[in-house]
Amino acid sequence: VQLGEAPNGYLRRNWDLMRTMDRGGGMQVVTARCNGRMVGYYVCYIAPATDDVSLITSTHISIFVSKDFAGLGTRLQRASIQMLRESGVGELCFRAGVMADGARMGAIYRRAGAEHIGQMYRLSLKDT
Repeated sequence: VQLGEAPNGYLRRNWDLMRTMDRGGGMQVVTARCNGRMVGYYVCYIAPATDDVSLITSTHISIFVSKDFAGLGTRLQRASIQMLRESGVGELCFRAGVMADGARMGAIYRRAGAEHIGQMYRLSLKDT
């Protein structure tokens, strides 16, 4: 709800695919909890790069931090980057979405040392 999603938005997620990817080492999920309650998460997909046979790449796809835990997002990001580096991932791409704080994510990624490499656009091919 804090992200601007409908309360049942989680029902659209492809949980079976995510479970399969996770079992195969294709996902990294870093979470933060306080008194048993999840207060933040940072999710990345991991896969061999298509343009370099020697490179494993990761794409940041989702981050959430409860507004009660300022600064936690940066700590989750740093922990995720370190874990990816230690597991042999050679590149991390970041996605700045359009929901919640997506518009300001570019600045956060640049502070982490990421360089701007272009923009992503989406074209829906479904009948409207």
